[in-house]
Amino acid sequence: MMTTMMQISAEPTTIYSVSRGLLQDWLLGTNEGLWRLFEGELTQVADRLTGVHITTAVHTTRGVFVGAADGIARSRDGQAWEAMKLPEGAPPIMQLCITKAFRTIGIAFATTLDKGLLRTMDAGQTWTPCNLGLTDLAVVALAASPAFQEDYNIFAAFEGGAYRGYKAGSQWERLGLPDEVLPTTSIALTMRSIFVGTASGLWRSDDGATWEAIPEFADAPVLSLASSSESTWLAIAVPGRVARSNDHGQTLEWFDGLPEGMLSIAIGDDGEIIVGLLEQGLWHVAASESVLSR
Repeated sequence: MMTTMMQISAEPTTIYSVSRGLLQDWLLGTNEGLWRLFEGELTQVADRLTGVHITTAVHTTRGVFVGAADGIARSRDGQAWEAMKLPEGAPPIMQLCITKAFRTIGIAFATTLDKGLLRTMDAGQTWTPCNLGLTDLAVVALAASPAFQEDYNIFAAFEGGAYRGYKAGSQWERLGLPDEVLPTTSIALTMRSIFVGTASGLWRSDDGATWEAIPEFADAPVLSLASSSESTWLAIAVPGRVARSNDHGQTLEWFDGLPEGMLSIAIGDDGEIIVGLLEQGLWHVAASESVLSR
């Protein structure tokens, strides 16, 4: 038995990114600027960003960061915005990834359209490339290790494979994902496992060297993956439906009714799923609506 997803709002029409805020809210990067979802109500955050296509947005202890075609900006109050220093000629920013070490030593990452990754080690003030060891610079997705404070590992998916970045992305090494399952579409981590979505299914590894296919996704294209902030929940989007798991993919809850045009997905530590679509607004599954299906 599957539960049907529900639409929260048709406006803004296009939701490029969804991330969990610090106040049990959600931060949305949209075609109409920056928005906030709290207790089912949508509000616009920053008048200055109205009409700006915000491709990615995250809320940190040092302010809100947004990424767009012209760079990265930060605000501490949602109204006054400061442009961060990027390399000259930097391409559009696609994703921001805040690590568990950001609060203490200011490490975060950004993906670009076609120039690989940028890294900050000063809480976002300056961003520099960190692509040593990468042969492909078109990043599909990025995820930091849940234990980043101890291992400093960052993981990235490219069409041609999945990589682990050691020493906070200073050196990259390709993971042992089989070539025949490529291209990849997404990557996410739980406390125990690495998950990579591909055009032909979902793969799981506990060490990055050996991989197993998740049978429920055999020959099904995985559109996107997301894990919760505490890495306890995993969300998986495939055409027409979404699944979630809180036991590293061993059991799955399924939700149908996902329209075409999915651009972003996020999952909370309570299992709530938020999905952003192209020209179809915002959809969700509340934590209390789950029906377990094995």
